Amino acid sequence: MRRRLGLGFWTATCWIGLVLLAALLADVLPFARYDETLAGPPQSGPSLAHPFGTDGLGRDVLSRVVYGARVSLGVGVGAVLLGLGIGAPLGILAGYRRKAADAVIMAVNDVAQAFPALVFALAVVAFAGANLRNVLIVLGVLGIPSWVRLIRGATLTYAEREFVLAARVLGTRDGRILWREIVPNVAVPAASYAFIGMAVVVVAEGSLAFLGLSVQAPTPTWGGLINEGRTLMETAPHVVLAPSVVMFLTVLSFNLVGDRLRSLADVRESGLEPARQAAAFSLPTTTHPVRDCLLQVEDLRTHFVTPRGVVKAVDGVSFTLERGKTLAIVGESGSGKSMLIRSILGLLPGASVRGGNVYLSGDDLTTYSSVEMRSVLGPKLGTVFQDPMTALNPVRTIGTQVTEPLRVHLGMGRRQARAEAVRLLASVGIPDPARMLRRYPHQLSGGMRQRVTIAMALSCGPDVLFADEPTTALDVTIQDQVLRLLHRLREERDMAVVLVSHDLSVVARWADEVIVMYAGKVVERGPAAEVFARARMPYTEALLQAAPRLTDPVHHRLRVIPGRPPDLVDLPQGCAFRARCAYAEERCAIEAPPLFEDGHQYACWYPRDRSAPGTGAPSPIPLPVTREPAAEPAPAADEPATAPTPAPATGFDDEPATPVTTPRRSRKRS
Repeated sequence: MRRRLGLGFWTATCWIGLVLLAALLADVLPFARYDETLAGPPQSGPSLAHPFGTDGLGRDVLSRVVYGARVSLGVGVGAVLLGLGIGAPLGILAGYRRKAADAVIMAVNDVAQAFPALVFALAVVAFAGANLRNVLIVLGVLGIPSWVRLIRGATLTYAEREFVLAARVLGTRDGRILWREIVPNVAVPAASYAFIGMAVVVVAEGSLAFLGLSVQAPTPTWGGLINEGRTLMETAPHVVLAPSVVMFLTVLSFNLVGDRLRSLADVRESGLEPARQAAAFSLPTTTHPVRDCLLQVEDLRTHFVTPRGVVKAVDGVSFTLERGKTLAIVGESGSGKSMLIRSILGLLPGASVRGGNVYLSGDDLTTYSSVEMRSVLGPKLGTVFQDPMTALNPVRTIGTQVTEPLRVHLGMGRRQARAEAVRLLASVGIPDPARMLRRYPHQLSGGMRQRVTIAMALSCGPDVLFADEPTTALDVTIQDQVLRLLHRLREERDMAVVLVSHDLSVVARWADEVIVMYAGKVVERGPAAEVFARARMPYTEALLQAAPRLTDPVHHRLRVIPGRPPDLVDLPQGCAFRARCAYAEERCAIEAPPLFEDGHQYACWYPRDRSAPGTGAPSPIPLPVTREPAAEPAPAADEPATAPTPAPATGFDDEPATPVTTPRRSRKRS
């Protein structure tokens, strides 16, 4: 932290502390009184008796500068606190409630911010009188619109983070969420802006004092001292330079401290929030027989209402999942993988509508209210999000966050929950778990943070664990450890796992079944071994061919899928992959293919028969690697003593290095 803030931050902090201390202790410091005339020779320069010299009346300039700090800093601190006290609640209300509250508050705020601030200050002070109270109130009120906009923006960002979502799922009231989750996080950007706001107010008060509209003589202010000394610039320049330099250094220090604190307030958006309002239209639902399985998804659809139209993020997805199995979902970015997971869990933005059915052990979760879903999310469905830094609250300890679901869902006491948290952290391979409970997320490595989120997801013993790209932000060594850990925990707890991943080697190694998604639809589905060995859909084949291989020559150009995914607002007629497919025919542009069955399911009118002779297709692609035994233990730390044997980039080592021969149009650049 010290290295990140830098020497300039600490130097500025020391200067601000020195000025504040001098202002507070001005009465006990060995200075002549600020209004004592002829304390020394008039207009005398700096000396041991008067370090800053004297003014035209023989008053000690250092004493007047120190007493002037009381007014300038007092107005700065008071105005900032007044603006914060009124603007922060309005900003939090607008950012958290949104909808009508946000529209009304921000409309009034925009009108107030558009009014000329200096004209308003001059008018009020001139009408009400130039004194400390009026100046403080005017400058504080002028700062309210900026505070509202700042706090609202910070609240909007944190209100969409996963730890706030988790608090809502646990049934926490809004007031408690605001106080425990939002306010501590918003405090960092607020502190940053407070220092910058103090600098602005000090300059504004100095400007009013220079114009004679602040505290009146003989009480000194920095702006007033500069105004008094401007007539002595030629004979006694130190009278102006002393307060000017002190004011300049103080304002510079405030800005430097605020700028450094702002670097600590950088946050990332997740775009995840619970559903609050249904859209104005509804999706058709169909009734399907409920199968005897753990999780069954039937014709699940999720559409979003946007200014451009309706986005079909998930469009008619169906699958089943048995206990003890791993289902992988693959596809390009934007294909609907993560949105499928959130649709199953019911964690969707407000402007969305969900159709279809989700059955968990025969119970239709789509009919559950938000209160009923709280008894499902955690005890029956656990989730490991992609970025553990956004899933964990940065201002709360690991112990607080791990014990919370235990106390809410399982009703454990504080001591029992803490003991269970130690056991959970130990079970996911975290060394010294008791000490780890006292740490904050930023004190942990990426792999350790991901292990903590896994422990939280497993704390209530869920039947299904959703892992949304749990290894994206980790290096390959830690990726292997996390995946081994998930596999071991699946075997030990006899639960099912839904794994979202871009890495085909990970899917081939750990998944029992695989779903390939494109443009919100399932285009291929079946056992992982069957899909990898005999891909029928050209999109799946293209994904496999695009994966790098260890047998490729040095500086070999990577294979790519030409074109780009379709616009989900304006999907093309027929097959969505037609524009990028090298084997498309006329029928593909007219009619969308259904899911055909041939060993596994695929959506293509002209499937690729990889084993048929004379088709020009490449030889069959073997399954990349052999599944690891369930009994293999997970490493206990992020840096193992011996590195594990790395899996191939895709595992397709037996495939020829030469690219696939395709018609000329497939070679066209996108």
